[in-house]
Amino acid sequence: MKKIIVLIVLISFCANTNAQNDTGSTQKYVLRNPVVTLDMNGNAYYFEKIFDHIPTHEDSVAFFNEEHSSMKEIMDSVERENKSYSRYIDSVNKIYTSRLKNYAPLTPREGKHLFSLHWISMSKFGAVVIKKINHGKYSIKGDQRDERGNFVTILGYLKTIKKGEMKFYGEIQSKVSFNNNGEVCKKKGEFTFLCSPGRKYWRLQERENCGGEVVDYVDIFF
Repeated sequence: MKKIIVLIVLISFCANTNAQNDTGSTQKYVLRNPVVTLDMNGNAYYFEKIFDHIPTHEDSVAFFNEEHSSMKEIMDSVERENKSYSRYIDSVNKIYTSRLKNYAPLTPREGKHLFSLHWISMSKFGAVVIKKINHGKYSIKGDQRDERGNFVTILGYLKTIKKGEMKFYGEIQSKVSFNNNGEVCKKKGEFTFLCSPGRKYWRLQERENCGGEVVDYVDIFF
């Protein structure tokens, strides 16, 4: 009923306009849906039909049926494009999500791992040994040292939280001649090791050195 009322208003407007512009000529009546349909390229389409008489209710019904049929191809094309684009986005997200989920193992493997503090060396690594205690809990012990007396040690146990994240409970000690006045920095308690996407190691998140002026990158490699 609302559509018919709108159509009557539109018909009256078009009829009056035509009557003013085409005095003495055959009267024309236009039915036009004011709703514009856009395709994927942004082109605008609308449907209209011209009558030589005032459109009846049957004309209005036929008009809407013809409009639906005429615009269906455009709407179907838009829907196909949208579905295709949605599938593309879903595939990209699936690839990214799968990579994100698998960027680090859920649990550390048992055995020897490379271990480092970047102040000591990023080419001559130390090592830690990880052993399973029970489900989700692993002991860890090891160090990295150089010929100048600098070192980092770790002793305690790891608890897996989720892929890319482990909690460490224990003590980490480090000594670097040019940090913290050359004194040993002791960190004891609960700490977090995280792995960022694309990296092959878990990194200590509590990075501030005891001197408070620099940060320590302590890494446990896969």
